[in-house]
Amino acid sequence: MKVTQQNIKSFDFTIDNEEEFINYFDKNEPFLKGHLMILRGDISANIRTYLEVKKVPFVDASDEEKLVITTKKQKNVESFTEVKEVVVERIIEKVVEKIVEVEKTSDIENRTPLSVEPLYFNRPIRSGEAINHNSDITIFGRINSGAKVIAQGNVKVFGIIEGIIESHGDYIVLNKIGAGSVYLKNERLDSARFSNRTILVTIKDKTLEYKELS
Repeated sequence: MKVTQQNIKSFDFTIDNEEEFINYFDKNEPFLKGHLMILRGDISANIRTYLEVKKVPFVDASDEEKLVITTKKQKNVESFTEVKEVVVERIIEKVVEKIVEVEKTSDIENRTPLSVEPLYFNRPIRSGEAINHNSDITIFGRINSGAKVIAQGNVKVFGIIEGIIESHGDYIVLNKIGAGSVYLKNERLDSARFSNRTILVTIKDKTLEYKELS
């Protein structure tokens, strides 16, 4: 038997429209694939089949809600904390089973490494949307209030920023910061320096340096 430790990253979806979910997944597949999908709401047979064909591990959260009730009845658990611990253990078991199942049916040797290619968005980033990527991110559109973008690489945004951006790369390229906040390696950018001009921001010894590109 071979045992390996895995850090599991998941995305939590509340689905009320089958077509909207599938279209969103198609557009963001390179970013989403390889992670666990936690699904809530209207999970149709088409969605289940779609994810199974894509070999994407997923858990129906409604199953876990039923599990809480069943566990409490069977074990007479009075403490919510104890119930939560039991449920988490069951979820982890399911996650591991699904990951093993995906790896068995995938061509691991020929698999492209995940989250290393740059990510591109030719649309606005909606309020409530969270994007976390292990490489560079380029966005041709605004970052709405309530949206958050985190990149381990460099970030380029060609649109007004009303949300939050965090870059842990070497530079950021922006042209306007509205009511949002932008950080390069945990240092906050000065929004007053941006006024529809494209600015390259780098950092040296925790000091931000601004260079106008256009």
